[in-house]
Amino acid sequence: MRSAERRQVGDLPDLGVPGLDVLLGDGLADLLGTDDVVRLRLRVKAGTSAALAVRRGTDHLLVLAAADHARPKLAKSHDRAARLGAVVAADPEAGLLATTLVGDRDLPGLRHLPADAVVLSANPQRRVVARLDGPDGPAVLRVVRPAAHAAAVRGPRTLAGRAGTPRLLDAHARRGALTTAWVPGRPLDGSPDPRALRRAGTAVADLHGTTTDLPLEDRPLRALAQAREQLALLLPAEADRVAALAARTATALRDAPAGPVVTLHGDLSRDQLVVDPTTGRVGILDLDRARRGEAADDLGNLLADDLVQGQGPGRGEASALLAGYAAVRPLPDPTALRAWTAGHLLRRAVEPFRTCAPDWRSATAALLTTLEDLC
Repeated sequence: MRSAERRQVGDLPDLGVPGLDVLLGDGLADLLGTDDVVRLRLRVKAGTSAALAVRRGTDHLLVLAAADHARPKLAKSHDRAARLGAVVAADPEAGLLATTLVGDRDLPGLRHLPADAVVLSANPQRRVVARLDGPDGPAVLRVVRPAAHAAAVRGPRTLAGRAGTPRLLDAHARRGALTTAWVPGRPLDGSPDPRALRRAGTAVADLHGTTTDLPLEDRPLRALAQAREQLALLLPAEADRVAALAARTATALRDAPAGPVVTLHGDLSRDQLVVDPTTGRVGILDLDRARRGEAADDLGNLLADDLVQGQGPGRGEASALLAGYAAVRPLPDPTALRAWTAGHLLRRAVEPFRTCAPDWRSATAALLTTLEDLC
């Protein structure tokens, strides 16, 4: 194995999946036969397997790596993909398989993806989002695991286009597919006009004020434990520090004053908010995790994502969005908002690794330092 293969995405921890070095190193170009490869998102089951979504030229692919004991399952994936004509490359001795998206056995609905669909995002073994263009205009197709379909369709079905959300057009449970209306606009994850951010804050407040019977979820203490375990695997030398931070974050969430129950987006970030430059209307995308809970949950998630994306907590952009929110609804208690931001930041601290950032190790360490300042 060439040392350059490890430098591609930084020094890797030993996660018990030998082929991970290929997925994250120069060996990926060798496997796929081109240097024109962009890594999109990685999933690792330590000691068992890894799945990487990549873009090769204009094509989206899935690349799998399996540990020795998981090779039989990889062979089944190869046989299935071969029947579908989806195999792009394979190295059985190394436990590696590359397929088109159709080869993702966890997302059977991809077999029905139209040839002219434009893939917008791909999360291996979890979700693919694509744009469909038809005679009535564009629409958004989401393909999820069939077991996750009921939860994914619940938000758009319940909200039914209210508060700037997309209308549900079609759903197919066995395929794990749902189609929603296209919401025009530009995402607010660049450097938008402060007026657009204020309108976005108003839109989030309107969503929170919408009455629904979506499920009510408790504070995510279990998710914090899972994040602690993942971070300890990635940064074993920091395991004690991570454990202490997780404990402090859990305490902060338990002790934070509870706010009123509202309708939540469930995974709010600025790239889920779009503003139409013609009308100024704000749309709210991606309701797969919509639920009810405390407003500080949504707003803390948005602020945590800003931190992961390199936006400091005191930036005027976040202030403008929160000001727009406060014009419609009272902001959550500052202690609660800080605690929820810390909780979501702990969960998102693994994002630099999942998105294959070359500097993932230093980026994660920086997020942990920020977390220490929060809790």
